[in-house]
Amino acid sequence: MASAGLIEADDERGSEQIRYPLLLTLTFARHLPAQLGEFLAEHRAMHAERLRSYREQENAARASGARAVDLITLDFGLRYETAVLDWFDHLPGPEQLRNPAG
Repeated sequence: MASAGLIEADDERGSEQIRYPLLLTLTFARHLPAQLGEFLAEHRAMHAERLRSYREQENAARASGARAVDLITLDFGLRYETAVLDWFDHLPGPEQLRNPAG
């Protein structure tokens, strides 16, 4: 893959990087305005919509004869969005994020 210019020659694995601005925002939650709850609700809704869209795509692809191997990238997206929504559902409330005890 390095010869094709897809990765650097010394890193055949292609390291992963998680860049999720919401995580950085939540790191500084105690310094944010009271609209944090709205901000989180908007982000959760965005992920819920993306999951809905991925499910539609999966259904359409399967109806067209796609096999599981054809859907591996979409499967990752479905699992990722499901996990993110689960994470949102387990977050403390906005007030607790803004005013943590101790």
